[in-house]
Amino acid sequence: MAVGRAAGVDLTSTTPNLAQGATTTASYTASGTSTGAAVDGFPTNAPIWGSTGSSNATDWYEVNLGQTRTVDDAWLYFRDDRAGNRYRAPASYQVQYWNGSTWVNAANQVKTPAAARANHNRVRFTPISTQRIRVQLTHASGFRTGLTELKLYARGGGPPPSGNLAGAATPSASYTSAWESVAALNDGIDPPSSNDTVNPRWGTWPNQGQQWAELTWPTVQTLGAAEVYFFDDNGGVRLPASWRLQYWTGTAYADVPGVGGYPIALHQYNRVTFPSVSTTRLRVVLESGAGSVGLLEIKATG
Repeated sequence: MAVGRAAGVDLTSTTPNLAQGATTTASYTASGTSTGAAVDGFPTNAPIWGSTGSSNATDWYEVNLGQTRTVDDAWLYFRDDRAGNRYRAPASYQVQYWNGSTWVNAANQVKTPAAARANHNRVRFTPISTQRIRVQLTHASGFRTGLTELKLYARGGGPPPSGNLAGAATPSASYTSAWESVAALNDGIDPPSSNDTVNPRWGTWPNQGQQWAELTWPTVQTLGAAEVYFFDDNGGVRLPASWRLQYWTGTAYADVPGVGGYPIALHQYNRVTFPSVSTTRLRVVLESGAGSVGLLEIKATG
């Protein structure tokens, strides 16, 4: 783990850049780069923080603000060195914060552009109060991630409350194959297809029958719609025969009311709407069909 410190004046905005002057750490730091280089106020090609040489498929870069601050906006400048052929924008990334006991995805992340690109990327999210904030980076295949700059702001507002609430929940499941990940359920990655071979997946092979995947929030959420993206590898994991949504009433699970039908389609989100319910848990119950079942992503909205 590498540690650095940088200070300076943000030249790109009249809103204070909270990342400057903060302590920085990372899961891995390449020789010739430093963590402090990514909070020096200058999104130039050098100096940078880089992870080339890391054996990790996923690395993280953390900023410790020194005191609890409110943050709702992050600017990330990813390095793309086509000449050196080491760095590309990550396959995916998540802004996370330390809630006092664990790392949690910031809620309602709205990324511009939606897929990471070289140079400037912006993420708006529901305001969080924290001392520590980090970016979890899933590297592009064959490359590693470099940051020329990370800027953090408190703009006020953030995305509308009706945005995707799933990122703030803790995922769990009835069963998860040893090589799959329950964290895939709400990692915020939009799959390219139902047979996604790049990003994390949740699957239950070889178990069949009734299986469930669940999101649990620390506080009550008001929900009125949900979307699921099915995992189907055309092998042991296939589309379910049927599925339904349940919510925790406080004493038991109940089917969400008023759903006219549950679509089952490949390569897209399957969306259902229902009269609003207030709950701390939302469960996707799946009945297996031709094989085991799996999901690539769950979204839940107000």
